[in-house]
Amino acid sequence: MEKNYEKELCLYIAKNDSWGLRRIKKELQTPELVKAAMEANISNFEFIRSDLQTPEICNDVLSKNIDACRIIRSDLQTPEMALYIMKNKPEYFPHIRSDLQTQEICDLAFKKDNNFFKFIKQEFQTFEMFKETVIHYIHAPNARPEFLKALSNVLK
Repeated sequence: MEKNYEKELCLYIAKNDSWGLRRIKKELQTPELVKAAMEANISNFEFIRSDLQTPEICNDVLSKNIDACRIIRSDLQTPEMALYIMKNKPEYFPHIRSDLQTQEICDLAFKKDNNFFKFIKQEFQTFEMFKETVIHYIHAPNARPEFLKALSNVLK
């Protein structure tokens, strides 16, 4: 009988305390409890037991708070999440798993900041990206001398 009260109490806390999930022992978390906690406060995501985190929950979290992409486990990322992140907050490109990169995602990242070139998989690096990156480094006030020397070896 005691377990029933625990379950009811946990559910009550999850629904009525915006930070309830962090107060509940991890071993008492259930999918129902997680859903209630997420409805109470999307920030409860970081307190969800890892085996209860799902891509569906992650999508819900991202749609309400794009900054959550920094704490979503990489194995739960999906191609749809990656594209959503890039369209809404491209500065989070480094948080996207490299195997989820597509030409569209890489183009969006590079358009936002050409410093992301170093994170782009070689197969998605274009000549235009390379050219812009080189031009950026040539004109950078803190351009590294070794880079400029290497560059002078390949340019006429």
